[in-house]
Amino acid sequence: MNKQELIKSVKTKAELSNLDVASKAVQAVFDTILEATAAGDDVKVVGFGTFDSKEVSAATRRNPKTGEEVQTEDHVKRTFKYAESVRKV
Repeated sequence: MNKQELIKSVKTKAELSNLDVASKAVQAVFDTILEATAAGDDVKVVGFGTFDSKEVSAATRRNPKTGEEVQTEDHVKRTFKYAESVRKV
């Protein structure tokens, strides 16, 4: 499922009047999750899962294709952990 298919599904399931409203709702959820995790906060959706972020420090890493060493900068890694109820589906 791509983003447009998700928007159409949200429109149908939430019985929204048009795609524009559904699109804004979906984008608002994505933006909120990204903003919260960028600020270092976790976003916990009970029964679905947890979006979180971890700071990764700069390091020398290796390119698996070429074996070349690459220096990475400090960055934020975002992760998602499914809730137990989602894993059973």
